Amino acid sequence: MSHFLTFVFVSPGEANIEQRVNQLVDPYFDNEEREQTADDQIKCDGFVIGGRYDQEIFGVEPMHNLTPPEFEKRYGLDVIRIEDNVRPAGDVPRRLIPYAIVTSKGEWFECNDYEDWPAKVEQLLEEYDQYLVVAVDCHC
Repeated sequence: MSHFLTFVFVSPGEANIEQRVNQLVDPYFDNEEREQTADDQIKCDGFVIGGRYDQEIFGVEPMHNLTPPEFEKRYGLDVIRIEDNVRPAGDVPRRLIPYAIVTSKGEWFECNDYEDWPAKVEQLLEEYDQYLVVAVDCHC
């Protein structure tokens, strides 16, 4: 079981960010209700906005070694807010490097496919500088 940070780019005028993130990530999600095909590119078996990466897009440091009650208090789904995990691409801290990126076109990019992943992340952030970045916790 592992978690990884994924940036999902959505247009700044998006009326329902959560719904759009679900649409963009769903093709890469191992959804047991959907019949799989040979063309599937499954990357995760679960995802949620923020999750273990809650507020990191705003520079908040992660908390490690929490007891289960402390973890639930800090990262419980009832306390995480979407707006704490959405930021204009130009404002995302450049030290925060995700494992993967999903563009507004539904394209998946991940660190294993690039020799210089930080440079690719920077390129995509610049290319989509007019978009919002949503921090998503993916699980596999």
